[in-house]
Amino acid sequence: MSLFSGISSTTPSASKGVFLGDGEYTLSVCAVKLVESKKTQKTFFVLEAKVVASSNEAHREGQLITWLCKMGGDWPEYALADIKAFTMAASGASEEEVDEAFMEAVIEGVGDLLAGKKLLCSVNTIETKAGAEFAKHSFAPFAIGDA
Repeated sequence: MSLFSGISSTTPSASKGVFLGDGEYTLSVCAVKLVESKKTQKTFFVLEAKVVASSNEAHREGQLITWLCKMGGDWPEYALADIKAFTMAASGASEEEVDEAFMEAVIEGVGDLLAGKKLLCSVNTIETKAGAEFAKHSFAPFAIGDA
């Protein structure tokens, strides 16, 4: 009997993402993809990135982080606007260039079209009228002087 007997009938364990707290960051994109939740059947736009610089001591250089944006839901236009802002900042594309075909290319395959691209990210905790909190991510293009 092999040490690996039974491996074909298992499901790979999924690592949990590390989410950014309030702060200012320079990020390097690792991958961008769509992921369907196995628990809720909801689809998420996922950015996997590496922290290059951080104002938040909880997120040090080299740490891998995740940004999730739920597709659809009650306010789909907000998700699409956030995704477009991220894509423009990471790719350098203009607002007019970021369309359905552009986004399909961004997430195609393993989602590495933008891999290595740097961008700035500002995270602020926002309280909703209902009293809940969410982390608002604002993205901007990276410029040489931003290092």
